[in-house]
Amino acid sequence: MTPIETKVHEQLKKAKVVHAYEDTIIEYVTEHQYTPDFTISLSGGRRIYIECKGWLRPEDRQKMLKVKYQNPDLDIRFVFEKDNPLKNKKSKITYTQWAERHGFPSAVGGIPKDWLV
Repeated sequence: MTPIETKVHEQLKKAKVVHAYEDTIIEYVTEHQYTPDFTISLSGGRRIYIECKGWLRPEDRQKMLKVKYQNPDLDIRFVFEKDNPLKNKKSKITYTQWAERHGFPSAVGGIPKDWLV
């Protein structure tokens, strides 16, 4: 506990108020906007969204996970310049392995022809 939290805890305890410290998790969503690099309209009204990345920064990964979580029906795909390893001390996976792990189709160097059918 921080000093102010300790002080408040002691006040509540002295007043015999039933309380708990950090026992509740409250979810919230912040409002942001995501603009995909390309939107491809396919036959039958299908759309795929292409995100091109030379460097897949940690903040980009977090953003894309939030976009996918809040928009699970969107078909978002990555095209990576190279299949570099993540710059993450905890993990030795590559960009495409990260994408696959999180359900994003991905390619390296350009759009595969079968994505355009």
